[in-house]
Amino acid sequence: MTKFEIPTFTVDAFTRRSFGGNPAAVCDLSDPKRFAQFEEFNVSQHGGRAYQLIAREMNLSETAFLLPYDSCSHDEKVKHFGLRWFTPTVEVPLCGHATLGTSHYVFENIANDEVQELVFHNDMSGELRVQRLSDGMLQMDFPRGEAYNVKEEFLSHSSPFRAIISDIFWRCFNLKSVGVEKLQQLPRARPEELLVQEVDQWDFVDHFVVDVEFCRRTRKLLLHVSCADLLFLMSSDSNSIGSLLLEINTIPKEYVDVFKGVIVTCTPSRENVASDELWLEKFSTDDGTKAKYDCATRYFAPWLGIPEDPVNGASHTVLVGYWTKQLGIEIVRAFQASTREGELWLELAKEENKTNRMYMRGYAVTVLKGSLCL
Repeated sequence: MTKFEIPTFTVDAFTRRSFGGNPAAVCDLSDPKRFAQFEEFNVSQHGGRAYQLIAREMNLSETAFLLPYDSCSHDEKVKHFGLRWFTPTVEVPLCGHATLGTSHYVFENIANDEVQELVFHNDMSGELRVQRLSDGMLQMDFPRGEAYNVKEEFLSHSSPFRAIISDIFWRCFNLKSVGVEKLQQLPRARPEELLVQEVDQWDFVDHFVVDVEFCRRTRKLLLHVSCADLLFLMSSDSNSIGSLLLEINTIPKEYVDVFKGVIVTCTPSRENVASDELWLEKFSTDDGTKAKYDCATRYFAPWLGIPEDPVNGASHTVLVGYWTKQLGIEIVRAFQASTREGELWLELAKEENKTNRMYMRGYAVTVLKGSLCL
């Protein structure tokens, strides 16, 4: 017998169309009475595991739980909530697309027209502020994921990490089926002519990895590759990639728990896209003369139960600093090149009191409305 229901929505984040971007489940526990019922159910029937069980049931990369929050603020233009995020296997300290999806839900269903800002409170991430912009875009104020360069450390031939990165290439990229002739045409980090004709003898790290950075706080490894074509040569079977990454046995034991996500990124300028068809279809403006995006990315986190995240916000907290510096620009137009695709706009915060913060902007679309019956 159903004792109570939780309003539950599915929202596609970082997209302006249904079935694009990254879907997140949003469970609304913001009503204090409903929250109290849920907590009693959580403790008495599931030993505190109900959040995780629901996330597993939703089976999306993230499920967000909107919670009540007792704020002393009397500002009618700002609403406060608690917020927690769960993958199907673990609770995570931050999730960009589920925060965007939750914000979209609140602005559509809870907040009146006067409310222009939401403040979410989380024990691991602190305060997260989301503003409603005039064109329907939402702007999130997130902690920046500061990365440091590890290219020399990771890519030297004596480094154990070189084998890891080589493994990532062989497992993620469907390169053997591409053939030497096509690979020879791709923009490379080292453009000199290759004499090796057998694909399995190529050193892909040397020829296609431009840079390597690592963010200690988010535990994400950033691989800057030489051309956008590589992102589309990766297998579209994300579950297969995730399984293969989990099988990597070259990670030294002391670093097994260090890597929680792999970011593969590039800048899709015309000279970095070998395929004319790919350039016109994905990356160029309508007249075919300029790039629509400053960076393109795919992201894998099988260690968190996410083989491939269709559009990952947390990885872009790392990417914003990298591409801002690399390209000398203030706003980074980002494209996630998963099969669902997504768009983000990134900017480092300039305020003196926000030196470690960044702004992430995007759109969202509600695709499912219903109730979770418990």
